Amino acid sequence: MTAGPERLSEDALPKVPEPPRGPRSATELSPGETVLFTYRIVRLISRGGMGEIYEAEHIDQQTRHAIKIILPELMGDEAIVALFLREAEALRKIRHAAIVGYDGLFRDESKRLHLVMEYVDGPSLSDRLRDGPLTPEEVGALRDRLASGLAEAHDIGICHRDLSPDNILLEHGRLGGAKLIDFGIAKFSDLDAQTVVGGSFAGKFSWASPEQVGLFGAQVDSRSDIYSLGLVLAAAARGRPLEMGRTMMTVVNARRSVPQLDGVPPSLAPQIARMLEPDPLDRPQSMRELVTATASGPGPAPSAGTPRRRAFAIAALLCLVLITAAGLWWQWRQTAVTPPPPPQTQPSAATSAPAIEVVRSEPPRPEPPRSTPVQSEPTQPKAVQPKAEAPAEAETAIRPDPAPPLDRQQLPRLLDLPPHDLYLVGQRFLQEKRDADTALVLWEEASRRGSGEAALGIARFYDPDSWDQGPHPFTAPNPAKAREFYTTALERGVEDARPLLQALGNAGSEP
Repeated sequence: MTAGPERLSEDALPKVPEPPRGPRSATELSPGETVLFTYRIVRLISRGGMGEIYEAEHIDQQTRHAIKIILPELMGDEAIVALFLREAEALRKIRHAAIVGYDGLFRDESKRLHLVMEYVDGPSLSDRLRDGPLTPEEVGALRDRLASGLAEAHDIGICHRDLSPDNILLEHGRLGGAKLIDFGIAKFSDLDAQTVVGGSFAGKFSWASPEQVGLFGAQVDSRSDIYSLGLVLAAAARGRPLEMGRTMMTVVNARRSVPQLDGVPPSLAPQIARMLEPDPLDRPQSMRELVTATASGPGPAPSAGTPRRRAFAIAALLCLVLITAAGLWWQWRQTAVTPPPPPQTQPSAATSAPAIEVVRSEPPRPEPPRSTPVQSEPTQPKAVQPKAEAPAEAETAIRPDPAPPLDRQQLPRLLDLPPHDLYLVGQRFLQEKRDADTALVLWEEASRRGSGEAALGIARFYDPDSWDQGPHPFTAPNPAKAREFYTTALERGVEDARPLLQALGNAGSEP
């Protein structure tokens, strides 16, 4: 069995498909050990940042199980415990052949949590795709299998939010035995929209929906799973994933339009393209609708991806036509029934002058000039016109917010800021929220667009000498990268980088 590790942020922790060859950890269980007085450990399957997964055998029933055990040092971390409990609750509620089975949640004598699940003997879809792409028929079978399981989850208000080939196991290598795992960041519709990993994004960059990176209101629901499943099916049809970006900026931009589906067979491309519509309203609206649409066979597919948007457009057009027709009819009726008497049109010119004089004495009611005597007095329009234009100019001047809110859901908007502002916002994320990951995303984009200050900030993230000076987005320093960004900052005129670069060079030359 290959199982997905735990995740605490958008960057997935590395998967460990086999027991490590180095020294075993102090908490690692050995084959033959007994846990919960019931299960005998067979082997370590994988290790992640918050727990370990083992294959185990029930001592009395001789059945095989997968047991996910939270690391003892993390039992006091409420956020991690919440992730663990969230996965257990999701699996307990869902019973479907395409979802890994739930056997129970237990605590041992030390109150350490154990999630006991069905053991799936087989590779992940990611492993299978190393042998090449699936046939269109195989992709269709995989689609129907996974969509039916996700439909069951969506029916009870649970969205997976982390679909990827790593989280799909193939029992005995069969596509017909595909099972979804790793519901640790699943979203429950009956809970608050915010989760322990943030409301705007959860999961891996490569498989995330536009909503998960902040687009379209950042409202993540079942249609987000439809988008991610579309990416999985495209990868299965091509034998390799679509290029959907590697930095936050490229990830966001790749989701503003339907990606190029080169390598996807023509029989599959139209439906996958609908699943990958950026706007959730333009996708199939449910997993059941997706399966129903494919069951109808080939041919011109109904506009399943855009029913609401097209209905709104048609309704708006009809309303506009009706309103216009009613207005024209009423105007014709008024003209036909009570035509204006001709004599009243002649005195209008004579009465216009007094009306203009009144306007001249009442600046709050400026009206467009209707005769030449007003145009001969330039003071009146000059006095009124600047007052009307001043608020618009002021509004334009303050529109670029110098201190936007520190909300990660606003990343797509923040990435459009000028490079210097990007640097300042990243600095605020780092100092006020201690969010080094978001600061790095903003500084990478600012540096790409020529900011020396941002390059200096990135260099300090890599510099071993600054490793104890606040939060870091990396797990270890990288002197070579630090030199690269210090050099870039220096080339862009940031002199503060010079002594730091020299100190790094001196440290590297010491024996």
